[in-house]
Amino acid sequence: VDFDKIYLKYISNYTAVEYYLTIQDEPSTNATNLEKLSRYLEAFHHLCEPEDWEKALKIFSYRLDTPTNDELHNQLHTWGYFKAEIELYQKLLGKLNPEIETIILNGLSNIYNSLGDYQQAISYQQQHLKIADQTNDQLGKAIALGNIGLNYYYLGYYQESLEYSRQSLLLAWEFKKYKETSEALGNLGLAYEAIGEYATAVEYQQQRLEVSRQIKDPWGEAQSLGNLGILYQTLGESNKALDYHQQGLVIAQDIAARLLEAQSLSNLGITYQSLEQYDRAIDCYQISLKIAQEIGDLRGKAQTLSCLGNIYYRQGDYTQAIDLQKQSLVVAQQIKDRSTEAVSLNNLGSIYDTIDNYDQALKYYQNSLTIAEEIGDLKQQGIGYGNLGSIYFSLEDYQQASNYYQRKFKIAQQLKIPSEERAAISNLGNIYFAVEQYDQAIDYYRQSLEIAQKIDHQSGQANILCNLGAALIRLEKYTEAWSNLQAALQICLDTNNYYLAANTMQNIAAVCLKIGEHDLALQFCDREAYPAGNRALALAIDLKIPLANECQKFKEQLLS
Repeated sequence: VDFDKIYLKYISNYTAVEYYLTIQDEPSTNATNLEKLSRYLEAFHHLCEPEDWEKALKIFSYRLDTPTNDELHNQLHTWGYFKAEIELYQKLLGKLNPEIETIILNGLSNIYNSLGDYQQAISYQQQHLKIADQTNDQLGKAIALGNIGLNYYYLGYYQESLEYSRQSLLLAWEFKKYKETSEALGNLGLAYEAIGEYATAVEYQQQRLEVSRQIKDPWGEAQSLGNLGILYQTLGESNKALDYHQQGLVIAQDIAARLLEAQSLSNLGITYQSLEQYDRAIDCYQISLKIAQEIGDLRGKAQTLSCLGNIYYRQGDYTQAIDLQKQSLVVAQQIKDRSTEAVSLNNLGSIYDTIDNYDQALKYYQNSLTIAEEIGDLKQQGIGYGNLGSIYFSLEDYQQASNYYQRKFKIAQQLKIPSEERAAISNLGNIYFAVEQYDQAIDYYRQSLEIAQKIDHQSGQANILCNLGAALIRLEKYTEAWSNLQAALQICLDTNNYYLAANTMQNIAAVCLKIGEHDLALQFCDREAYPAGNRALALAIDLKIPLANECQKFKEQLLS
C-alpha cells in the first residue's frame, strides 16, 4: 500500500489491514475455525471502507491452507459460517466485473439453499444465469442451471429439477468441467430417487462418487456417499447404508464441513433407527440438530426434528412425538420445503391414528397425500395410500381400506421397495382377519413374513408373527400360535418395541387361557401377579394406549 496516495481519513483502515495480515499473533490452537479466519475478515472489511474493491477481492478469494484448500468465502460455507459469508458477498455485490458478480450470486444462492429459502436461492441463480448468458459464460450457465435444478428438487418440483440438471450436465461435460459434471450427476441422482427410479439414481450417484474421487473433491465425495447410503436404506439394505454413511461422516469431520457432518449424522440416525438401535439413533439426531441450529440449517433442523419424533413414537411417548413433529412442520412450512412438510404431516397422522383419534389422523394423512401427489413423490404417495387404508380399516370400511392398500402395493412394486410391499401384503391380511377369513389372512401374513425375513426387517417380523399368532388362535392351532407369539415377543423385547410387546403378551395370555394355563395367562396379563413389570396390562397403561382397557377386562375375567 502506498500511504502517500491514501486519503487521510482511510489511513487507519489500511494500518489495520497491515496489522491483521502481518503483525497480529497467530490464533491459539484452541481457537474456533471462525477465530482462525478473523484476521482475514477484519482486513476485508477495513478495505471495503475506502471502497478498495480489488484488494478486498484478493482477500475474498485468498486460498487457505485447509484440507479442502478453499478460497476464503467458500471455506466459510464449508465450515457453516453463513452469516459471515453473506457479509462478504453483500459488500462486493455490484462492485466488480461480471465474472466476480456471478461468483457472488452463486455463493448467495448456495447459502439460501442451505438455510432452506429455496425461492430466494432460485432468484439469485436466475440473476447468475442472465449474466452468464450475456457474457457467453458456459461454465457459469452450467453452474446456474444445476443449482436451479437442485432448488426445484428441494421444492418438490422433480420434473423441473431433472430438466435443469440435464442441461447443466450437458454443458459441464462438453467443456470438461469435472467438478460441475460431478454436481450435475448428483442432482440427477436426487431427482430420480424422488420419482422412484432407484436403479437410475444409484447409477448417477456412483458416477458422481467416482468423479469426485478422481478430482479429489472431498465435499462431493462425502455427499455422494451420503446419497448412496439413503438409496440403499430405501432399498432395505441397512448395513450397506450404514457403511456409506460412516464413510461420509469421516470425510465431513476431516474437512470440518459442519453442514455435511450434520447431514451424515442425521442419515446415520435413520439407519440406526431402521436397525432398531434407538439409543444410537437418538444420539446421532441430537448432535445433528445441535449443529443445524448453530449454523442455521433450517432444512436439516426440520428433517431432524421429524426423525426424533419418529423415535419417540416408536417408544410410545406420543406427547413428545407430536410436539417434535409439529416443530418440524412449522419449520418446513416456513421455508416452503414441501417434501419435508408432507413427511411431517404424515407422521402426525400416524401418531393420531395410533391413539385412535381418527378424525385428526385422516386430516393429516389427506393433507400429506395432496402434497405428495402435487409434487409427484411416488414413494410418499404409497405411504399415504397405506395410511389412509389403515384409517378406513379402523373405521371398518374394509372395501375402501382394501382399495388403498392395493394402490400402495402397486406403487411399492413399481418402485421395487420390498419393505413397502411387505407392509401392503400384511395389511391386506389384516382385512381378511377382520372379516374372519383366517386361512386367507394367514396366507398373506406368511408372504409378508418371507419378505421381512429376507430384508431383515425386525419390527416387521415381530408384527407379522404377532398377527399370525392371533389368526392361529382363531383356528384353534394353539401350539403353532404359541411358537409364533413367543418369537414375536423376543424380537419386541430385544428391540424395545413395547407397544407391540403389549399386544403380543395379550395374545400369549389368550393362548394360555385356551389351553387351561390360567395362572400363566394371568402372569402375561398383569404386573402385580408377575413382578418383572413388563406384562401386557402394565405396558398398555404405561404407554397410554387403548389396549389397556382390553387388558383390564381380560384380567377381571381371569380373576372372576
